[in-house]
Amino acid sequence: MLIRSRENMRQIKDLTGLQMAHGIRPTDIDLFLEIDNRIFVIGEMKHVRAKHQYGQTLALQRLCDALAANPGKSAVVFWAQHNEPPNKDIDVASCLVTESYNHGVITEHTNPITVREFIETFKRLHTEEFF
Repeated sequence: MLIRSRENMRQIKDLTGLQMAHGIRPTDIDLFLEIDNRIFVIGEMKHVRAKHQYGQTLALQRLCDALAANPGKSAVVFWAQHNEPPNKDIDVASCLVTESYNHGVITEHTNPITVREFIETFKRLHTEEFF
């Protein structure tokens, strides 16, 4: 995403008032890319020391499955790592993808590729299915 207002991007979105019964609460999505209403890429960036949150992981996987359940649609979720301190911008394109989820399968990327390479590869593989 191009940053139009750095000040607005820094605003904290307080979701406290949206917590539901049984501890259910909203989650955020760091990256969502839709291409031609056929290819959907969902991404989450985490600091190298941060762990996946179970609820968010489950929600992203379910969203991916729901999108991919439609004929002619492909979807993937990826998790990438960065090592930037809080006061520095994160170059998402160069973050390394460490894990992905597609068609009910979690894949750990032992030879991580950049987010840019991951998206381009997924797009290329799934565009060829349609043409």
